[in-house]
Amino acid sequence: MKTKAWQCAVLLVSGLCFLAAGSAAQGTHTVQQTSNFFEPYMLHIEAGDRIVWLHGGGFHTVTEGVGPQPTGGEAFDMPLDYDHQYASLLIDDAFLCSNPRVNNIYAYYCQVHGVHMKGLIVVHSAWRSIDSALDGVAGAPRLCGFGTLEAGTALRIELTSGAPRTQGVIFVGLELDPRPFYGGTLLPWPPFASIAIGLDANGSYTTLAPVGAGLSGAVVGLQAALLDAAAVQGVSLSNTLVANFP
Repeated sequence: MKTKAWQCAVLLVSGLCFLAAGSAAQGTHTVQQTSNFFEPYMLHIEAGDRIVWLHGGGFHTVTEGVGPQPTGGEAFDMPLDYDHQYASLLIDDAFLCSNPRVNNIYAYYCQVHGVHMKGLIVVHSAWRSIDSALDGVAGAPRLCGFGTLEAGTALRIELTSGAPRTQGVIFVGLELDPRPFYGGTLLPWPPFASIAIGLDANGSYTTLAPVGAGLSGAVVGLQAALLDAAAVQGVSLSNTLVANFP
C-alpha cells in the first residue's frame, strides 16, 4: 500500500509530460423512439461513447432529468421530431466534468410524454465526482480528470473556477473519511500527499502525468483547497475527484 501511495504521489506531482490525455469515441449506441417509449430503456456505456436517438414518429424531446419539465442546468435537452430525425450525444470525460451526477447516472425523459417516456444512462468511467465543494469568489471550484487511467497512457487533471492567481494544495488519499476543514468538508483522509499548486489569471490549473503499471487497482481521491478571501473561512474547496485505476 505504501509503495502504491508513493507511486501515486510521483504520478500526480509530475507536470512535464507531453502525452495527450482524453477519452476518444469508443462506440455508438442506438436508442429507438417507438410510440411513447425509448427502447432500450437503460443503456450501459463507456466514457467516450456516443448515443444516437432515432425518431419513430410524433413530437418528442430527449431531456436530462426526471421531469415533467426542465428545471435548469440539464446536461442535455434535444428535440426528436419530424424536423429532427435523430439526436446525438457524445458522453466523454469533458461531458462528465461539466455535468457531474451521482455515480455517473443520467436519467432522461420526453417533455411531451414524461409519465411513460423515460430512459436511463449509466456511464462507466475511470473517474467519478463527489459533491464536496465549498464556494469561493467564482463559485464552486471544479476538479476534473481526463483519460482512461490504463497503464502506458496519460492522465490530465484540471481545476477551474478558483480565485485568480491564488495558491492552494491538492490533497491525495487512498481513503475517503470526511473531516471538517475551514468551514467545509475534506474527503481524502488521511492524505498521503498534498501537492502545492498555483492558479493562473483565469483561476485554473492543469497538469499532465503518465500512468504507471504499478497503479493498477488503486482507488485515489483528490480534492483541492484554495486560498480565497470570498470563502467562509478564507479557503474554498473543490469537489472530490475519485480515480479508479483499472
